[in-house]
Amino acid sequence: MFDTLARYQPAAGRLVLPDVCCDVTFAGNQVNVSGPLTHARESLAIGQDVVLLRIAPAAAYGLLRVPISALTNYVVPLDQVHRDLGRELERAHERGQLAGLVARPTPAVEGDPRFDAAAAALGRGFPVRRVASMVGLSERQLERLFNLRAGLAPKAFARILRVRRALISARRGGSLAAAAAAHGFADQAHFNRDVRSLTGRAPGSVVPNVGSVQDIIAGTI
Repeated sequence: MFDTLARYQPAAGRLVLPDVCCDVTFAGNQVNVSGPLTHARESLAIGQDVVLLRIAPAAAYGLLRVPISALTNYVVPLDQVHRDLGRELERAHERGQLAGLVARPTPAVEGDPRFDAAAAALGRGFPVRRVASMVGLSERQLERLFNLRAGLAPKAFARILRVRRALISARRGGSLAAAAAAHGFADQAHFNRDVRSLTGRAPGSVVPNVGSVQDIIAGTI
């Protein structure tokens, strides 16, 4: 159910990149769930110890039991979304057992193989029309499926993945040009436009402020 456990302390200016995943976070006395993010924002809980559980798109709807579009761009108390899950995770946190939720096999949550296949294909750069055909859906049906399970339109899902991966690659030491080329951008100008659209900043000013926790969890989708 949970892909990754991360612990960190956000510093002022730490940037949270647009994201296709949902996260459960523990900070102070708050247990929140954050939905997919369509535009970068500065980190919350500055200076606090934060524990994060990552939920991949394939598991989010089956685990949280709400249309993921209802969570897009929101951070809300987990018990308002799924009270039983909130209580279960609070108990695990109090007992120091969160790592076991990631390391230990857990029962499968309700999935949809069409969504899983489409998400993987979009992540590899296939165009939306072709992806819809690959999984036997119309483009409109694919969009409804992604709104339910990912909280994003397929095109936005693919765009966020591409920008996120390229920025994290650049943060790890690659040049912006190399990151753009490696992650499917037509050219540097294309990369710059997409980064500005999703973050409001030029790539060079985004990269130094990308949160290190995002390096830890970059491989989960």
